[in-house]
Amino acid sequence: LGKMLFMSSIKVEMNRFSKQYERQCTDITSDLNLMPQQLEDNDDEEDTADIDWSKCEQQVGALVLRGNRCTLVRSLENEWVGMRAPSVEPFTEDNESHHEAAIRAIVLFAEVEEDEVRLLDKVPPVTIHYA
Repeated sequence: LGKMLFMSSIKVEMNRFSKQYERQCTDITSDLNLMPQQLEDNDDEEDTADIDWSKCEQQVGALVLRGNRCTLVRSLENEWVGMRAPSVEPFTEDNESHHEAAIRAIVLFAEVEEDEVRLLDKVPPVTIHYA
């Protein structure tokens, strides 16, 4: 327990006969094994070994959980397209910690009061790369 990751795809669609929403959950864990082979076959992609990650823009984000759902945000100023986890660049001149930056992202984009935010000590940080 705790050493495996299971991935699933979930779709919520309205049944055209009953007009009720139906959830369809599909286990896609085995499909992830096919991804490395597909990436090897695609030679058009840039080799990530040549990227200097220290010079890339670094952002800190937060996963906002409300019950059994996670909250995503959209940009009203068209800073990005679609929905994503709230994230900001940490203030380097203020020596802002990653936890402080994550809380700032939640307050700024999800419009949640700072005193309503709780850090989960047992949840490790995760790196997400936006294309």
